[in-house]
Amino acid sequence: MDDAPQPADLPANIRFLRVLVTALAVTMIAGLLTIVGLLVMRFSADTEKSAASAPTGPAAAGLPGLAELAAGLDLPAGAALRSISVVDDLVIVVTEDARLLVLDRTTGALRQNVALDPAQ
Repeated sequence: MDDAPQPADLPANIRFLRVLVTALAVTMIAGLLTIVGLLVMRFSADTEKSAASAPTGPAAAGLPGLAELAAGLDLPAGAALRSISVVDDLVIVVTEDARLLVLDRTTGALRQNVALDPAQ
């Protein structure tokens, strides 16, 4: 009743092809699982890094926002605030008279005063 040839009855080249196809399928599945595993590890590592290096700005550290920080700055006489930026432990202020003031964030002390060339 069963007309299908038994594995022992198959020619040698057909047995070889059957083994080869099985080995290639196993290799392809293993490669796919490896790629998926690497992607999962990479994305979970990026998530941990971004959580570890979460925003360190004024709002994240519980420090006053830029408006409160600007109001509390002790600027040199005649300096009118144009823009302000916070970088690590520095407060960088650009004044209306084209000066760049670098202040210490914790003490408010002036670290550097740079005169900028006005735009032509």
